[in-house]
Amino acid sequence: MSNYFEPKREPLGEILRKFRKENGYTQQYLADYLKVDRTTYAKYEAKRKPVLDVVVQLAAIYAGTVEDLI
Repeated sequence: MSNYFEPKREPLGEILRKFRKENGYTQQYLADYLKVDRTTYAKYEAKRKPVLDVVVQLAAIYAGTVEDLI
């Protein structure tokens, strides 16, 4: 049973893409920052969920919190 009182959240990949574009970053720039391949970062935006360490690093680059992303 779904909870009608919980706000619907965008999928993490869409949030990452939105933050990246708002900040003028490329996927390659963020991949280099995270020390992963660009295709790995692209998968984070598409469907693959990053590990917690990566989420923490992304929150730091966007000067936000992990909660802002998830």
